[in-house]
Amino acid sequence: MNHGSGRTTVSIIGLGLMGGSLGMALRKRKLARVLGYARRHETRKLAKRLGAADEVFDDPSEAVRLADVVVFCVPVLAVPEVLAAVAGAIRAGAVVTDVGSTKAWLHRRCSRILAGTSAVYVGSHPMAGSEKTGIEWARADLFNGAAVAVTVSPHADGRTMGAANMLVRWWGAIGCRAVIMSPREHDRIVARTSHVPHVASAALARMLVGRDKEILMCGPGIRDATRLAAGSDVVWHDILRTNAAPVAKEIARLQSLLAGLKMDLERGNYSAVRKFLADARVRRGFLEGARPAGEKKHGC
Repeated sequence: MNHGSGRTTVSIIGLGLMGGSLGMALRKRKLARVLGYARRHETRKLAKRLGAADEVFDDPSEAVRLADVVVFCVPVLAVPEVLAAVAGAIRAGAVVTDVGSTKAWLHRRCSRILAGTSAVYVGSHPMAGSEKTGIEWARADLFNGAAVAVTVSPHADGRTMGAANMLVRWWGAIGCRAVIMSPREHDRIVARTSHVPHVASAALARMLVGRDKEILMCGPGIRDATRLAAGSDVVWHDILRTNAAPVAKEIARLQSLLAGLKMDLERGNYSAVRKFLADARVRRGFLEGARPAGEKKHGC
């Protein structure tokens, strides 16, 4: 998709870890001319130095004006706000997507904003990232082997499905494994596989009271288990707020599992405790079997 002008032009709105890494991946593979927007001058300057963008802008409308594909890499609640501000500048026929961790909420709002234009919104969610934030942590291989959900409504028209299929190929070109699903299916799945794990990590971190001896006795286990809790509270507030019902349902499921284990411990039913641990060990092995070759352990 390039409107007959050669390489695809991609606009990345938000040049943090995700946006910066995406720009670096596209440019490393010579897949697109990348136009980037960031509010801070320091971020724009670093994006150019790291090779995350061909051109950088301090005005998002200028960044999207010539783009065939516009990718929003900002916190979830900010996506509709920024999209509404730049919608009038988006090129006719452009594909608009994002990298947000919730999809149904974004589909409702972004589709409404673009109604009456020839641009089309299709959601994206690459299962890649880090607890780190900021373009200084960006890297060109962040998306290597990552799964990506490309989300469309079950009632999507042919133009939208065409855009979705284009994004599947596009994400594949930078090393991802993309699959099409509905926004609601996506949100149900990631509530269990991504959002509740972050909540559990945060809960474990909150159990620490900070006494010297307690911190001294924190080994690799608690450090690994609480790594996700170091993620941005702004980003994760938006995720939990916009996927509240599915996350609450999965928290209840986790509570039920823990309540059963608690009861077994209180009753001295240690065979059940061992079965709980053995089953968890087997299920954890499923993840190792599904890990793509070369995937780094700290992707999330």
